[in-house]
Amino acid sequence: MFQLYRSVNFEDFSFKYSTDVLTSIEQIQTQLSDPDVAGALSVNASKLSSSISSLMGSRSVDEVRSDLNTYFRFENSLRRLTLAGKADILYNTDRFTTDGLVDKSLVDEFLKNVGDPVDAIFDASKSFSEHFEENMRTHEDPSTVKKTYVFRSHVHNLKLQGSYLPQLKSIASMRSKGSGLAVQWFVRYGNLIKDWWSVNVPNSFKVFPTRFMATLELMLEKWQSLGQSLAKIPCNVSYLDDAERKKHCEGFQGSKAKDAGDGNLNAGDDDDDDDEEIREGFIGFLKSIADFFTSLVDVAKAIASLFVNFPKDPVGTIIGLLCIIIGVAVGLILIIVYAIFTILGLAYVIAFMVAWAWALVLPVAMVLFYLLLSIIFIVPFLLLFIIDLMLQGALIRLFACETLPSEWVDNANYIYDNYYERSIAYIGLVMKPCTRRFRPVGVFCERMRPDMPDYCPHQLIYKMFSGNKPIVSGFTLGPTVFDRFRSSDHYKMHHPETKRKFVRDSWKTKVMWNKKCTDVFSDYNYIVKHVCLDPSQTATTPGEEDTLRSLCKDAFCSTRDLVNSTSNKSFCSDIEYPSMKDDEYIGYSSPGTAEIFKQTCSVMMFTISVVIVMMSLFTISLFIVAQAKRGVMKQS
Repeated sequence: MFQLYRSVNFEDFSFKYSTDVLTSIEQIQTQLSDPDVAGALSVNASKLSSSISSLMGSRSVDEVRSDLNTYFRFENSLRRLTLAGKADILYNTDRFTTDGLVDKSLVDEFLKNVGDPVDAIFDASKSFSEHFEENMRTHEDPSTVKKTYVFRSHVHNLKLQGSYLPQLKSIASMRSKGSGLAVQWFVRYGNLIKDWWSVNVPNSFKVFPTRFMATLELMLEKWQSLGQSLAKIPCNVSYLDDAERKKHCEGFQGSKAKDAGDGNLNAGDDDDDDDEEIREGFIGFLKSIADFFTSLVDVAKAIASLFVNFPKDPVGTIIGLLCIIIGVAVGLILIIVYAIFTILGLAYVIAFMVAWAWALVLPVAMVLFYLLLSIIFIVPFLLLFIIDLMLQGALIRLFACETLPSEWVDNANYIYDNYYERSIAYIGLVMKPCTRRFRPVGVFCERMRPDMPDYCPHQLIYKMFSGNKPIVSGFTLGPTVFDRFRSSDHYKMHHPETKRKFVRDSWKTKVMWNKKCTDVFSDYNYIVKHVCLDPSQTATTPGEEDTLRSLCKDAFCSTRDLVNSTSNKSFCSDIEYPSMKDDEYIGYSSPGTAEIFKQTCSVMMFTISVVIVMMSLFTISLFIVAQAKRGVMKQS
């Protein structure tokens, strides 16, 4: 189920890929030279034709195939002559080097003669393919389709091969001796780190002005609150009783408190008053200083009341008087310092510095955080890159989990993510795909229903289109088409209601399976539907044509949801889809090879078991008879 790494036979696939591309290019060139085909096309193909001529030139097929291989292998490095790109070229080919250095003139000449024409061919083929796909929805003339069928086939195929190119070039670059690990690192983490420093870090500095102003306003508000607290010190130390303190000192909390003390007449304007306090600024600070001296009136009243009570409590009066004097002295010193800081503007300077420092904390922290992350990401790979450079790319194999772009065709149960995959959930190992008739469920493989195929119809259609032999049902395979409910041996023995439940469950499974196939392979509909337009063009034997028609029906027109979809309405207008009637959906086909083998083994095991039991009973009977005879003889 698990393995350390996965490496594909990239050289064979690259050769086959270049051959397929070249074959399609040659076929398109041949078709464009046919006046009937060229006349039937509704778009101008001159650009495509000139690009093919530029690529083919007067060279042999083998030379063109070799150039295609080289271009697909080194396209990233040739297009971007960066440090890693030059290292890739120097370590792996001498075609573009002069005196041990990369010769840019050779690179430019190769791109002009090979790279640019290939890119132009891929672009033109993609445009043609999209045009044909659009016309397919509008009931294009069948005779036109028939004339240009081969041309359309190879145009669609080139579009598909072009979609393989990014993944193919990625595998090729990662396999570069010495530079492969660096390429892998840049592919996986380059954009991530780029986003950190081009998006996340700048965004943290964008909020600096907002944080600075908010902090500055908060600091000035706190400074004004401090002034209000200092203004109340003389009054607070003059009245030791809480009730008296509340009565006399409550009025020195600023304009908001005064309004509250006047019967809460403006209670609904508290927020506005608070904002007004903040906006008072320098005037508000001066009010706090003035409030200090205003509070001395209450201090005088407190001293007068102390002298009135002197005959009754002389000691308490003296202590109270000392507290008032000390409190007023301390408050006076503090209010003077407060006034100096306020008038000279030192409070603003301090508030500005604190606000600036606090607003800068977040951006600096973000810079340090992403710097640390970058070091964590870069340093280990830098060390591995140096080691891989010395080992000429051997180290990268331990990190490989290569998947070919064509595995969507070859892998059974691909719609259930049945392919090689490396994940943290697998402790960093590579999970192998399940065998046929099984699908992955977590880290385990689950046996599939007997009526579910191993491959979606889209996969089988393209297999037949690309020249592979059609996959038919066999000992290790499920049905080719999910077209009916495969009943078990005991199906007929069940109650009718139970039978209907089996059929309904099977139909629901089919609908879900069809939807999953459609969702996963929707990007390949342009070429799959093209094959289904005229299956006789693809089929090489009479049996293949019938199989293709069944697969096309199952792929696009087998359920009401598929038929009613916008993209399939015109396509399925003349195709009848199956209903949910039991007699149409239940198949009583003869058992397959696997079922016959299973039944034969069961019969053989049952026969052997019966023989063993009978022989055992016979032996036991003989033993009992012999023992009985011995007992009779002893008695006599």
